[in-house]
Amino acid sequence: MNTQNRVHALKATKDEPTNTSEISRGGLSAADAAQQNVVALSLYRFDGMRNKLWAFAQMGFARPQLARNRSCSFYKLFGTGSGEGFVPRANWGVYARLTIWPDLATARHQVATAPVMARMRKRAAESLTLYLAPYRLWGAWDGAAPFHATIERQFDKPVAVITRAKVRLSKVREFWRAVPEISLDLEQEHGPWMKRGVGEVPLIQQVTLSLWPSETEMLNFSHGRKGHGRGIELAQSGNWFYEQLFARAHILAAEGSWSNRDHRGSRAIGTDEADSIPLDQLIVT
Repeated sequence: MNTQNRVHALKATKDEPTNTSEISRGGLSAADAAQQNVVALSLYRFDGMRNKLWAFAQMGFARPQLARNRSCSFYKLFGTGSGEGFVPRANWGVYARLTIWPDLATARHQVATAPVMARMRKRAAESLTLYLAPYRLWGAWDGAAPFHATIERQFDKPVAVITRAKVRLSKVREFWRAVPEISLDLEQEHGPWMKRGVGEVPLIQQVTLSLWPSETEMLNFSHGRKGHGRGIELAQSGNWFYEQLFARAHILAAEGSWSNRDHRGSRAIGTDEADSIPLDQLIVT
């Protein structure tokens, strides 16, 4: 076993249960994965009170339209917290959407042309959509397993990580007390390129989105950070969550841009800023 695999095995043994799903060695290439279920993850930023109120209303009005779209097998709409989203105060200007489509071509077409999505993009000051192929995942979301591993893991390619937890009502205070230390860990050198906390339901149904230069860097970082490790230990020993889901994915395509102007230590994506990460640098081939 090489060094990278040993690091990964150690991390998996410590933090993950045995029902992890992962594409096997010799699995699908990026071209093949584009023909499988694809996750579209979109972020939107709105300026001006009128646009912010409109976007907030879409968290309710957009649901029936997504439910009627026969190509969409799963969808979730999210609000966000202030700053990077890791505080229990609402940010009325940033929203997110996660959808699952039968293939990459359908995902890109629907995100570009479906009225409910086109309206969001048109009114947003900026938006970013990542098209993801999961390769490692475990857990459930509302009792189901919406993601499927469709691509072989590549240690040296950028990685998007999605974590979702449904917090027990009796543990809400403990959970939010631990969040600042974990969030501070993510701001250190060699942390993620970007990160964002979002939520389905305020305080109790939380999702974290993060983008890393590679799985190797993500694993080395998370294994060596005290705040991150302590958070995992507290969550497990304290039985904080009703339900959890963790997913890692490679990026098949990316559209738009994200300035990360309210993200301490995060990088801009696809903008003209000097340290911005070009979209093509994100994509696995």
